[in-house]
Amino acid sequence: MDRFIQGATANVELRGIGIASFCKKHGYFTEAMIRNKRHKFEIYISGPVFDAAGTELEKYEECFDAIDDVEITITTVGESEVTGWQRHEPGEFNRLLPGNDPNDIRWILNLEDELHGNELVKNTAVQPAEKPALSLVNIHNAYFYADMTEEDERGSLPYFFRVEDDVATPLGFIAETYGARLKSDAVTVTIRKGETSEVLTVKHIDGDSHFIKIWNVDLASEASVTDYPEIMKFLADPNGKEVELVPWRPYSKETTGDPGGWGVGTFCHSSECPSGCPHTF
Repeated sequence: MDRFIQGATANVELRGIGIASFCKKHGYFTEAMIRNKRHKFEIYISGPVFDAAGTELEKYEECFDAIDDVEITITTVGESEVTGWQRHEPGEFNRLLPGNDPNDIRWILNLEDELHGNELVKNTAVQPAEKPALSLVNIHNAYFYADMTEEDERGSLPYFFRVEDDVATPLGFIAETYGARLKSDAVTVTIRKGETSEVLTVKHIDGDSHFIKIWNVDLASEASVTDYPEIMKFLADPNGKEVELVPWRPYSKETTGDPGGWGVGTFCHSSECPSGCPHTF
């Protein structure tokens, strides 16, 4: 990932439960972060950061309450390295085989192409009271990549199976974090909360890069192995069928036999979890 950080004005780390889209019509990336009481929605910006009055801050961080109406927009100021968005998709990709670039954007699960054949629709059976609050994160003029664990360390990640008609088909490892590289004279972060907005600016510094972390994750030790079932409450294919993902123990040289015989284990969303968080399978 250092190759994306070097020379950038800012790098965004966007992680957690949500549904993302690369909008061709409007030319920017947006992710609808699904809010609930289990997931902690927060933002951190490394300094120096300047507020709208030009006051320099050492850093900026805020954790939003579950009921806060929040929208975050990140964009460049001045000439930008990228106009609109670009995605890191080098060469062929197969999540079941070795040799993939560890930052290929395709490590992040494509809900339509990989699971529903471009036929994903709203689940109209969901009642209004069941719908979660959403917080939009919009990113303009950035180069996007996946933050995926290196291949020799993937034993710490869960391995997923797609389940249809009671038949398990291996899906492979899945990345959970978007990275976005922005390079220009400066980068602005606009945080709208209710009727008020706050604009923060980080300026380009040669030889250094700012970090903008936006997380919407459940950091509890008993966190679910995957947020996929939470997302699929609100989406389905036109026939109303939902595709299930089941986590299995990752492949290792010591593991043999039918994957269906592997043990299901627990997995914490956070790679920086506190001591004692379960990672055993």
